[in-house]
Amino acid sequence: MEHSSLGSLSKRLRRFASRLPESRRCSASNRQVPERELDADILYNILFRLGVRSLTRLKCVCKGWLHNLGNPIFLKNYVQKSALSLTGFIFQPDQFLIPSSYIQVETGGTKMWEMFLSDFPEDVFILASCNGLLCLFSISEEPALYVCNPTSKQCLKLPPSRGEYESIGIAFDYEGGSIDIATNSAKFKLVKVVNIQPVIFTDSTELGFEIYSSETRSWRMSNATCEGGARLKKNKGIYIRGALYWLGTCIKILVFDVQTELACWILRPRTGIDTCSSSSCIGESNGALHYVALTETSGLRLWSLEHYFGEWTLECSMSFDDFKEKFERTFPNYLVDDSTVIPLGFKDWVLPLLVRRERGDHVIVYDLKNGKMTWRCSLKDYDPDATVFSHSMSLVPLNDE
Repeated sequence: MEHSSLGSLSKRLRRFASRLPESRRCSASNRQVPERELDADILYNILFRLGVRSLTRLKCVCKGWLHNLGNPIFLKNYVQKSALSLTGFIFQPDQFLIPSSYIQVETGGTKMWEMFLSDFPEDVFILASCNGLLCLFSISEEPALYVCNPTSKQCLKLPPSRGEYESIGIAFDYEGGSIDIATNSAKFKLVKVVNIQPVIFTDSTELGFEIYSSETRSWRMSNATCEGGARLKKNKGIYIRGALYWLGTCIKILVFDVQTELACWILRPRTGIDTCSSSSCIGESNGALHYVALTETSGLRLWSLEHYFGEWTLECSMSFDDFKEKFERTFPNYLVDDSTVIPLGFKDWVLPLLVRRERGDHVIVYDLKNGKMTWRCSLKDYDPDATVFSHSMSLVPLNDE
């Protein structure tokens, strides 16, 4: 239904739309037309089962469907009844002169971020990604901060915050209550880690947290502080079940609970080896934090953490020889002595891997659930300090009214 039958479905939906009165088209909860209720219930049942990509295309059917699919009540119900699925990974180089790239997990291949950023009037730098929303920083003559939904091409310009934006995260829960029907806009927060002391960042620096709320449309400093115990890797923050996690150097991960505003450090899993380098990453799956490490000494290991006060659980362990054998079965004679394999990110058991070779860098996507490896693209100008974000298409609205 997502692709081949979409055309015939569009025709049926057009016929459905013509049979519904205007009042019914604008509200999924209007009960004034009982003779049409059966058709309307069937219609919305169909829509709630479609993916975001299909619904985006269905907006082009007619003006009625463009209006109907953007209705606040429909969007709230759709978010409640649907689940986000991984659509790709965003590669944001640390160097401003190298453009960002987007790798689609579904279809493969790489392309420049054409969905939204290519039409953006300013040069922007991607800072964070969460449940379909992106946080962008303008690097033009007048710097500005934005939160955008690249699928709907909606964007909010935020008031400026002091200092740098090296460690910022979006806190947005993908559920019906996260949409304000009155404004038809997502309710979200941004949390920025700041250095309280006006000195160069060190491992002993005291950290603070500045919070932006979409409901108050303003920034404020949290009362929470946390003693520095490790340096944070730039923009390596993810949001899971009410808490933001930033990957630190060596053995620590910084946690900030958005609801209670509790801040603390937690230890990474004990790997028995030094994983302070780029051989590890954090991600999310099934609402749990995951930590991935890949080295020739200990192979591929994956841990999960349900809550930051809990204990790590080893979910997957594979020796490097077994990993290399599996890799060679899919890509014969690809890994050579000078090759380095680096985990870039993790989302829903999908692990993008960077294979660095003298002849060029390539991205391989490893689906740990089915054990399948897929070649995705070659990267001519990969920045080793680049940030990799997972991204999911969503219909979450953003309105500045």
